[in-house]
Amino acid sequence: MNATDRVLGIVAGTLLLLTLAGLGSRVEPAVAGMALASLATSAIFVLLAFGLAGLPPVTPGGAAQRLGLGRNSVAVGVTLALACGTLALSNVAETLIALLGADQVGTLAEISSTLEGSRGAGLVLALISIGLVAGMSEEIFFRGLVQRTLERRLAGVRGGAVLAVLTASTAFALAHWDPVHTPAAFFLGLYLGAVTRLTGSIRPAIACHVINNLGAVLSASFGIHVPAWSGLLLAGQLALAGGALALAWRLRRPAPSAAGARFPGGPSD
Repeated sequence: MNATDRVLGIVAGTLLLLTLAGLGSRVEPAVAGMALASLATSAIFVLLAFGLAGLPPVTPGGAAQRLGLGRNSVAVGVTLALACGTLALSNVAETLIALLGADQVGTLAEISSTLEGSRGAGLVLALISIGLVAGMSEEIFFRGLVQRTLERRLAGVRGGAVLAVLTASTAFALAHWDPVHTPAAFFLGLYLGAVTRLTGSIRPAIACHVINNLGAVLSASFGIHVPAWSGLLLAGQLALAGGALALAWRLRRPAPSAAGARFPGGPSD
């Protein structure tokens, strides 16, 4: 398949999946419709990521290598610490949203309302579509394609890595397109971008995102509420997230070289 055919395939597939995502709002019960929309949207992210990363020039490792799906530079224990940091930051965001009185509006409130009381097949479907698949696909696209592409194109530019993280986080936030969800997603995206940068792979960020989403689904389903405001709790949660990043930086191992793996038109690692 040449580059033109690949691009046409990506466009056609994206349009089809957008149609499926739109149909999700018409499906009953609401949990099933939400799951369908989430799966279709996730498929779009994966299609775009692997489709664009697979464009020539072809390099060793292919699209997976370009997207950062290779081995990471931290141990499993450090990844778990980073995941705890993600949960802490999400809780900080939820607490601030509640304090601002915005916890009953926007997509986050709609998702929580739809998932409330979900059990059995509906809960399993939500855990798979929103928890597992959405978390994986969003990291593959935003941290794997967007951030890593920019990191390579801006290699050697002062502040290039920071700009890559900021741009990917902004794109991640805007994709949620909601006055409440967007700022929260940007906040979390910065952390996940730092995780990706520190570990040299998107695997830890995927683990963090998936665990966070699974926790959010379970919290909404079983009615687990955000804890009451506490300055000490807020400081502790922020410290936990910062400590996890510091631990990843301190204990990272030499990662396999990605030399020679290039994004289209970008510099090598």
